[in-house]
Amino acid sequence: ALQNKDLLVQAKTGTGKTLAYLVPSIEKLQGKPPGEGVAALIIAPTRDLALQIEAQARRLLEGSEYSVRRAVGGTEYVHEERRQLLRGGDILVATPGRLLDHLSSPDVSARLASVSTLVYDEVDRLLEEGFKRELDAIVELLPRHEDVARQTLMYSATIDDEVKQVASKHLQPSFEFIKTFSEDEAGTHEHVPQSYHVASFVDSFPVAISVLQDDIKEHAIVGSEKKSTSKAIVFLPTTRQVDWATAVLKRIKGLPEVYDIHGRMTMQKRNYVAEAFKKAETAILVSSDVTARGMDFPGVTLVLQVGVPNDADQYIHRLGRTARAGASGRGVIILDPSEQYFLSLPQIRRLPLEKAPSISADRLQFLSDAVAATFSKIPADVKADAYRAWLSYYASQTHHLRWSRTRLVEEGLDYVVGGLGWHLDYAPPIAKSVATMLRLGEVRGVDVVRDEDLETKDQAKEKKAKWDKHSRKRAKAG
Repeated sequence: ALQNKDLLVQAKTGTGKTLAYLVPSIEKLQGKPPGEGVAALIIAPTRDLALQIEAQARRLLEGSEYSVRRAVGGTEYVHEERRQLLRGGDILVATPGRLLDHLSSPDVSARLASVSTLVYDEVDRLLEEGFKRELDAIVELLPRHEDVARQTLMYSATIDDEVKQVASKHLQPSFEFIKTFSEDEAGTHEHVPQSYHVASFVDSFPVAISVLQDDIKEHAIVGSEKKSTSKAIVFLPTTRQVDWATAVLKRIKGLPEVYDIHGRMTMQKRNYVAEAFKKAETAILVSSDVTARGMDFPGVTLVLQVGVPNDADQYIHRLGRTARAGASGRGVIILDPSEQYFLSLPQIRRLPLEKAPSISADRLQFLSDAVAATFSKIPADVKADAYRAWLSYYASQTHHLRWSRTRLVEEGLDYVVGGLGWHLDYAPPIAKSVATMLRLGEVRGVDVVRDEDLETKDQAKEKKAKWDKHSRKRAKAG
């Protein structure tokens, strides 16, 4: 990178790729007057990754006159971000959407008139269609190569031929592709022990708790020797399922501290949770996909994925949160019988993914009872939201699952009652706009209500549930 050539770099997760571009970017600041303008622009696909990069850059710049700024989203920060950008900053870490917002301001745009280093972290994600249009617009607003000598650096753990082809359009013709590991040196996903359980949607969470308990037992204190303690990340498909799963796990005895993190949280809350989990010796982090890429949590011994991922890349990036920087770890995925198609995907077939030993019927029943015992303590709206999110997610998977819309609803109703603990005689209602989008409006078993009536109906169901519980207690007392 110090030779000023454009680079496309493939590096395994947990091998220090952030330092690989931060160090030369900071080195090139030497001789430049501090605060004169942004010299290095680093673009990342998510706020969480951008904040992690910013924190690392701050540590490297300690004691120097140079500074780092960020543009990472969150409506409550937009004016403060702009104020900070106009005050100075030699390195800017940004997400594409927020950066584009700021570049609409001539004053901010002028601060980026002399960017000499442009970095794309997780470039495979950035070059996907959703981000690509924003990146094209950003590059158009930056100074041209003819006017400013600019080096472009692209990094990711997964780079295939398609990524190379798209990336080459953003690089100088003389760019160099560097793979930091040899063909016979396995990536994280190729050497980490991996196994899968096949369990129905209803049984998936009791099985998940069994996997967590086994990891705790494996990393427990043995005699006078203390091994590495259990530290697990549990990935679920949607944020609403994260809410439900967290509520359950916090009520299961014998588990360590349980944290949750997802995209609906404020950036401040997500930062707090991420830091707390990083510092924890033993803990469980229940997560949506916000932590799947780039986030570095030391000491993670287990990555547990509950439900089928969107694709093989998502599975691989999630798995990359364990066994980082030479540490050990393992991955486990729990699939419904209808989700087993995932095991036949070409990228997955090549992995050392083995069937896990079956859980005994007695243990499964015990854990199912333990999960069911938490149901009465979880608000009805949390269960209803998890059900709606499940329907939306699996509606996008019906082609792979080979489900009809009727089968989707039937599976969802079984799941909301047996898996989520819904205790009323009728299904949680679905907003008309969502039902239309999912093509469920005419399917039997779907309770469709006007969008504005959804919250009112949820509240009425919760009130009825509390009254029924109160009535049962009075009848029992009488």
